[in-house]
Amino acid sequence: MHSLISKKYILYHILLVMSLHSSTKLQHPFSPCPETTNCVIESHTFDSSSEALYQTVLMVLNKINTHKLMPDENALRIDAVFRIPLFGFKDDLKIAIQKESDDRSLLYIKSSSRIGVSDLGVNQRRINRIIKQLNKKLS
Repeated sequence: MHSLISKKYILYHILLVMSLHSSTKLQHPFSPCPETTNCVIESHTFDSSSEALYQTVLMVLNKINTHKLMPDENALRIDAVFRIPLFGFKDDLKIAIQKESDDRSLLYIKSSSRIGVSDLGVNQRRINRIIKQLNKKLS
């Protein structure tokens, strides 16, 4: 049993080091998701300036009924809170935008539930909806 734990520990650290040396300029700006199914982290590249992408993200978030929206234009980051209507549970959304060139940007997005171990796919659907709207508006 002890050998299995040691192998998992070593594998975890190897993967961590490899992720820090990825091809992007910065490592992912968000803390990792726990080992539950109520959190999703993704990154997407857009053929858009970082400023235009930021403004488009704000427009999309304003249309999908965020409970609380906290934009930081200087840092190109947005934090938002969503409330699940039936139960009132709160989910957190974090977005960070990284400029890759004048007309290309990388969007990091994390959606996570504050409580529980499952969200029945709510966070993944939220991210899919946001990315779909961004692709539609930026194409």
